[in-house]
Amino acid sequence: KGIAHVFNDLGTLDMDLVPNPEDNTKMQILPMMGWYAGLQYNFTPNVFASGTFSQARIYTEKNYPVSGSNTYRYGQYLAVNTFWKVSSSIQLGAEYLRGWRTDFNSETNTANRASLLVQYSF
Repeated sequence: KGIAHVFNDLGTLDMDLVPNPEDNTKMQILPMMGWYAGLQYNFTPNVFASGTFSQARIYTEKNYPVSGSNTYRYGQYLAVNTFWKVSSSIQLGAEYLRGWRTDFNSETNTANRASLLVQYSF
């Protein structure tokens, strides 16, 4: 199935406007919240590491009846990476990313990803 459903969060849910349960002729906007925090540390002028933590959440209990469903409730991710500028033309990098998703039925899924980068500039 892939890991996109864990990392895409609110952007791919089609929940920006949903039917109003009190009046089906109207649409409503669901309250949502997203935030992230990041930190970077420079070990040397050529080596640094950074980390980011993020959460995106939908608040629908009173506005849209989804309790008990497999509808996305909130997701979190943690990304940690490091880069090393070996020379003026070569850079190396590595990243680890972990994502969590919880639905309104309390089912939780996770995904992990590791990436490596080799960049050569002409």
